[in-house]
Amino acid sequence: MVNSETDLYLLSNKSGNSYIIPESKQTDFFIISTEILSEEDQKEFIQLLNKIEIVQSSYPIDPYSLKSKENLLFF
Repeated sequence: MVNSETDLYLLSNKSGNSYIIPESKQTDFFIISTEILSEEDQKEFIQLLNKIEIVQSSYPIDPYSLKSKENLLFF
């Protein structure tokens, strides 16, 4: 599972009247990891998130595939 020394950040996609990642308007929040997770760890983490009652869905996003990836540079 995720290393206990890995920092995770919860980032709201909405900022005022705009979106941090406008091509993902359906996404309310992003979880950003300071470490690269293995596919196995990523899959396990997503399964754990999806077990939380208030989480409707979670899925991985490749930040390099985003048109507005530069908006995440502050991490």
